[in-house]
This record gives sequence, structure tokens and C-alpha cells, in this order.
Amino acid sequence: MDKNWLEIYEKNKKKFRCKIDLESYFNEKKIGEMEVDTLDIGEVNFPTGEILACDPLVELEDAKTYIQKVPVGKYPVKIAVVPSK
Repeated sequence: MDKNWLEIYEKNKKKFRCKIDLESYFNEKKIGEMEVDTLDIGEVNFPTGEILACDPLVELEDAKTYIQKVPVGKYPVKIAVVPSK
């Protein structure tokens, strides 16, 4: 990635933020008409701060890390689920 592209991204990244408060999915018990629950499923470790996510069928050596990094450390992982009968 060249420096020019990164500068343009930094100037415009606010435009790409989600307009929905996704945090509310983890705090509310009902979203619209659906009951919602949260599950703690452990934690994820970022020893370098780099984030790599890809299709599991893609070879990892071909995958690129995200532009942004997170502070090094371990973070709790919660998922929002709609309970089913």
C-alpha cells in the first residue's frame, strides 16, 4: 500500500463507520421483535496487535493483515445470539 492511499483512507475512514450502535446488541435483551442473548465464548489473544481474518480455505500465507492494529493483549469474546426453541 502506498502512503497516498493511506492518507486518503485516514481522511475518509469516519464515512465507513457503522451507523448502527452494534454495542446495543450486547446490552439489550430485545432487538426489534427478537429476543437476544449474549454468550461469553472465551478470549482472543493479539500478541502482535495485528489482526488477520480470512476465509479458512484461503492459505494464511496469502492473507494480509488489517490496516489498523489493536493494543497487544487478550480480549474477551462475546457473541449476540437469538435463542431458538
